[in-house]
Amino acid sequence: TQIRKYYDEVLKFKEKLDKNPNRFDRFLPYIKMLNAKTAYALGRGHITKEFKDLIKACLGNVNDFEDFNVFVSFFEAFIGFYRAEAKG
Repeated sequence: TQIRKYYDEVLKFKEKLDKNPNRFDRFLPYIKMLNAKTAYALGRGHITKEFKDLIKACLGNVNDFEDFNVFVSFFEAFIGFYRAEAKG
């Protein structure tokens, strides 16, 4: 699904940053670019406005590596609940 696509991208950033957290400032612009990617996906009808707004709100709170890790944990929980609700 489209949501999983964004989660996979976030996990790729996490993997790279876990190896070298000092590079966070270098990766932050690319992480924040998820806002533009979700806006584009919304325009094409691939995701909902609610999902785009969720990503925007979450990324608005990501300012350092610790914040990013909280976002990753939240996104993981979101994916788990999303799958459970979709099957339910």
